[in-house]
Amino acid sequence: MRLSIWDSAVWLLLINGTLLGVSLPFGKLSAAAGVAPVIWAFVISFGAGAVLLAALLVRGMARRQDAARLRYFTITAAISYAFPNLLIMSAIPHLGAGFTGIMFTLSPVITLTLSVLLGMRRPSALGIAGKMDPCTTARDCLSKAEGDKVHAIRLYMHETGADLEQSRKAIESNMVMGW
Repeated sequence: MRLSIWDSAVWLLLINGTLLGVSLPFGKLSAAAGVAPVIWAFVISFGAGAVLLAALLVRGMARRQDAARLRYFTITAAISYAFPNLLIMSAIPHLGAGFTGIMFTLSPVITLTLSVLLGMRRPSALGIAGKMDPCTTARDCLSKAEGDKVHAIRLYMHETGADLEQSRKAIESNMVMGW
């Protein structure tokens, strides 16, 4: 089985990391040029949405949505993407791009901490380690499952809280690498 670049966790990590890595210095440059953080956050958020819409249209996967779903998508995008981008772009002139980037990576750790404090989840040692290194978690799950892909995916989902598609990609990318 051959995975395309878009189904490879390693390549997606590199592509996402590269794009995220250049957005912070560009945010610093835009602030130095006098561009308001709200404008730069809008450019990033709108640009990402436009690229995703174009990809759906090209692949023939775009569907007409009802008003309730459009409202849900708009609120979700604002809360989970646009508002955090605005906060990040607003922080860069005061903290610098490097420190802001470090703080950005703490999001999964903060999410785990809040879920424990709110009693929503009691993390396992493997779940905590998975926040640090998903490949290690995937290899551990493959080892426990003795090579059974479906069982390894279930273990990965249980240990990390990832959805089915993320778990499948994590397990398959580690299987391709020979783990």
